[in-house]
Amino acid sequence: MTDTVTSDEAVALEDLFAQALTALRDGDDEHATALIEKITTACGTTADAERPRFEAAAAGDADAEEELLDDLQMMGALMQVAPAKPQRVFNFAIPERQAEADPLAHIQPNPATLGGLFH
Repeated sequence: MTDTVTSDEAVALEDLFAQALTALRDGDDEHATALIEKITTACGTTADAERPRFEAAAAGDADAEEELLDDLQMMGALMQVAPAKPQRVFNFAIPERQAEADPLAHIQPNPATLGGLFH
């Protein structure tokens, strides 16, 4: 269960989490560190910040394990969500362009066609 996980493999967060805890319990610190770094990088946090929580979970604290996994799942989900695009587009037209917005702006009065109005 402590096989090396390469970055090319698609592995579920829960599987990496279980492997990291197993590696910590088995005393394989090098492998555990690599797994924790992979998990925390994917979740947008750091291994140094989460290492104590991993160690508490590996020591058998079920609450710490559940809370850490929930937090990592939430952080991982947030890292995958694209930023929201604005739903409304506001028209901040400059004054020179206001005339273009007028539907009658293209109609120019022509004295030749309007006849007696311009005498």
